[in-house]
Amino acid sequence: MNRESVASVLQALGTQSLTSFIIQLVCDPALASSPTRVLFLNEWSAFLAYAATLPALSVGTSSAFTTLYTKKLKSEVAELANKESGWHFSARNASEEQVDNFMVEDMAGRLEAKAPTLWILLGELLESDSALARRRAHHLAPSAQPPEPAAEWDEEAEFWANDMLLEPVEREDVEGTSGPRPSKRQRRAAERTLSLLRIRRVIIMSILMLSTNQKCNPVAAMIGFFLHSTSAPELVIEVLAHAGLSTSPTAIHSMVNSLSEKSAKRIREIAKTKTAAFAYDNFDMDFKSWSSTMDRPGTTLQHLTSALIFPLEHEAQPADLKFADELWDTDPINPGLSDEQRKSLRKPNYTDFIPRRVPSTAASAIPAPPPSPAPPAPNHADSITGSDSQTSSGANPNGPSSPSFAPPEAHASDESNQGHGNSTASSSTPAAVDEPGLKLRIIAWHFRHALVTFCESFKQFKPHLGAPETMLQIPVKKTTHVPCRAMDINQSTADGQAQIIENLFTQANIGDPTEKASVEDIGDHVVFMHGDLGTGERLESIRRSRSIESTKLRRLQAIIFVLGLFHLQMALAEAIYRMYIQPKHLHSDVHSLYEHACRVHPHETGKIGSKPGFRLVHDIIHQCGYARLLDVWETHMRKLNTAHATLDDFAASQPSWPQIVKLSIELAQTYVDKPRAEDTLFRNNSLILARLLLYMELTHALKHGDIGRVEFTFLDCIFIFKAVGKHKYAAALLNVMHLLKFRLPPRLARIFRMNWLCNPTGRPDGFRPVDWLVELMNLYTKVVYPGIGFTRTIQLVLKQSPLIETFRRVHRIMQDNFHLIHRTVRHAPPDLRSTLSVLRGLLRASKAHVLVQDRVIPSTTVPLKDHFREGMYMAATQKSKVTATKKGKSGKDNSEGDDDEEDDDDGIDSELTVDDLEA
Repeated sequence: MNRESVASVLQALGTQSLTSFIIQLVCDPALASSPTRVLFLNEWSAFLAYAATLPALSVGTSSAFTTLYTKKLKSEVAELANKESGWHFSARNASEEQVDNFMVEDMAGRLEAKAPTLWILLGELLESDSALARRRAHHLAPSAQPPEPAAEWDEEAEFWANDMLLEPVEREDVEGTSGPRPSKRQRRAAERTLSLLRIRRVIIMSILMLSTNQKCNPVAAMIGFFLHSTSAPELVIEVLAHAGLSTSPTAIHSMVNSLSEKSAKRIREIAKTKTAAFAYDNFDMDFKSWSSTMDRPGTTLQHLTSALIFPLEHEAQPADLKFADELWDTDPINPGLSDEQRKSLRKPNYTDFIPRRVPSTAASAIPAPPPSPAPPAPNHADSITGSDSQTSSGANPNGPSSPSFAPPEAHASDESNQGHGNSTASSSTPAAVDEPGLKLRIIAWHFRHALVTFCESFKQFKPHLGAPETMLQIPVKKTTHVPCRAMDINQSTADGQAQIIENLFTQANIGDPTEKASVEDIGDHVVFMHGDLGTGERLESIRRSRSIESTKLRRLQAIIFVLGLFHLQMALAEAIYRMYIQPKHLHSDVHSLYEHACRVHPHETGKIGSKPGFRLVHDIIHQCGYARLLDVWETHMRKLNTAHATLDDFAASQPSWPQIVKLSIELAQTYVDKPRAEDTLFRNNSLILARLLLYMELTHALKHGDIGRVEFTFLDCIFIFKAVGKHKYAAALLNVMHLLKFRLPPRLARIFRMNWLCNPTGRPDGFRPVDWLVELMNLYTKVVYPGIGFTRTIQLVLKQSPLIETFRRVHRIMQDNFHLIHRTVRHAPPDLRSTLSVLRGLLRASKAHVLVQDRVIPSTTVPLKDHFREGMYMAATQKSKVTATKKGKSGKDNSEGDDDEEDDDDGIDSELTVDDLEA
């Protein structure tokens, strides 16, 4: 428009202002179709942008824009901070559901929808440097060559260059596209950039909402609770609270109190169903701030007790637990029983658990104890194979064998069909085997598992491996457990046990209404209490001392103790350590298990010979066990065909899976537990392999939830425990077997078995003993979440002990919401190829599993004791010397675990760590 046209317009306006003209032009409906109006509206945004650059209009335009935009942003923030928006969070009424439902991405979507102007503004401000944003996008985009460095190279550009360009550039060409697709690393970096930008927008908007309304604090509350769970100092929390990133320490403690109260309510709800079980254990903590007083004397080391409650699963009904009175009528500690009734009670005896297919003559044929560590007498029974076998040469150098394991009572009636009883022993000639027994088939599965897992040439058979035969499988279902409030009670005394039970019943609000009217009547229902061996002993002691009480509650009539299987696993590992690693005279034997362990753990030789941790012994057992299984495969294949010098040569012959199954059974028959072999080295290695397989079978059955197979190992464990001096564990196992078979009604016994293990993850291989879960809670309570400095007090530990699982979930929630990927506490599976190669080389060089007549062995290689049959003899003759003659008491070096060694608690499981619990 030229100057004359402008003059004409101004003349037409006369005294009317240009503003009134524009308002009339825009608002008059009659002018809606005017070309001038349409053109004006289309060019309005461009006009405003141009007006902001004109010296005459820039100040006024900017002021108007600022006022208008500020008002718009304030209204959006005020709307977000209103109670109706749903962002208010009360620390005093916090619940676990609110914690679990916290999602930054969900908040981002809602904030973007309710405050779009503010969301766009923050996005632009967070990437204010457009040149840097373009460079970052260029680094994340696919390109054939790395980009040239920019002229202005700053720290951020250097970060993205280091993150993306130090490694070779990956390219993924996609069909139907014009160029290369961004690599996986580039896609992850781009995703990370977008996620961080959205997270920062949410944080900034949360600070604005919190400043507007102190009750609008969901992000600050979660960050504050997270900081508290990490034991962050209060000074740090207060600084972040003043910055708007966290709530105050007072609000955090209010949130802790609220969550603790709701956790206590949940405990009462679970216990009210009368289908709940408890588990507890002691833990020690050193509180440097502790001050001894007359009321509470003691040192800084305090003895506390942790506990948890979980509902009984797998069709457990309250009616199935109403047997407290019935069990009391047959309880040996019942003072109301007459002498005749007491005499009629069946006492625990290991012969009750010999499989039914074994004749009584074979079951009672117990050998005399060997006078020295020489091969046992001819009438001993082989334990592992469970059936008579012949060597590949046609003769069995070890004589007949008989079974040692009894299946669970729930499957005892199926022994004749399932092979549970295995074959019958013979006193003269080996018996023919029509079908291998169940124990033999399970051991053969372990041979196949080692072959297809650790031998590359056979990994194509892994889909055929499957699982071992199940005996009593616990259904896969994730276990729900709730931590109870920790107790300032010393569990090491019988009186402490009574206080613990009373405290747990108080937390669960169950008991006798005649003594306390507000509690839920426990009635005739039994309550399972999981714990370790010491817990069971002290619990039995307090039940005996209270057996004369007049009420069920006071005499703890409802309590049924459940032995913790994690401590059983550790006890068996320690027994193997006592048999084959700890004895000093075996340290000089180049063929011993100790020597093999030191070769693959050269930096831990001192620990191996003195006091190793449970995880180290667990690893040694599995590593040496797998190496021996593979060496047996190689030895047997070389014996059958000299052309098969290695397993790779055997694989080259392309064997079928049925052939491998048949061969694995031959291996179990020929190379496992042969105490009568004349070749000392072959005999020693067969005994070692048998005990290692026992532990490996127990571990696998526990991990996969086959409680039937777990019980299947108990009888062997009893004999081993007796031989190495762990008489308390032997007696405890026998009592559990007796309880399940003779005392508990079938329905109650089934519930006992189905809830003996828990599954915290809900995976098929995620089963764990309940006492393992308690130990994990103890670890988190005293190591991960105990507080630091002056905040690490016994009061704080007790207060937040019910929130251990909540703290763990909060850590996962914060990692997920703030894009903290690749964070885990689990170690990757170790690469055992070199370890197994070294061990197999040692076994191959010594011909460990080759039966050599008149073999010349070093003088340091002595015949190992047959602990299984020695323990069997002790069980049969009731020989149970608990009063040991250890070195230091009588001067005798009892390093090989003689039968008169007493139980002790100073074994390999003295202090559990994260690695021990990951075993």
